[in-house]
Amino acid sequence: MNQLSRRKKLLLAAAVYVYKRKREYWVHPINRLRPKLGDHVKLDIKYRQFPDRFKKETRLTPPQFDELLLMTEQQLQTKAPRRDCVHPRVRLYVTLK
Repeated sequence: MNQLSRRKKLLLAAAVYVYKRKREYWVHPINRLRPKLGDHVKLDIKYRQFPDRFKKETRLTPPQFDELLLMTEQQLQTKAPRRDCVHPRVRLYVTLK
């Protein structure tokens, strides 16, 4: 009985900790724009306004990402003239994410 009581106390303490944890955002401002604007605009916003979040997702800083994009842009370019293609920048981002 004592063991069960201790376990309940630990679970309660963990639940209180998670509940009281302070969040910077409930929903990040970038994610609020996704339904309206799409992922490609979200990428540009992350890149410009939230470089720390961009680095967390791609493991590259924005200048490193630009350098890698310059090196791989020709290989990522799609040659389909009849339809809109995914931009190489977005393709690289999705690959790294």
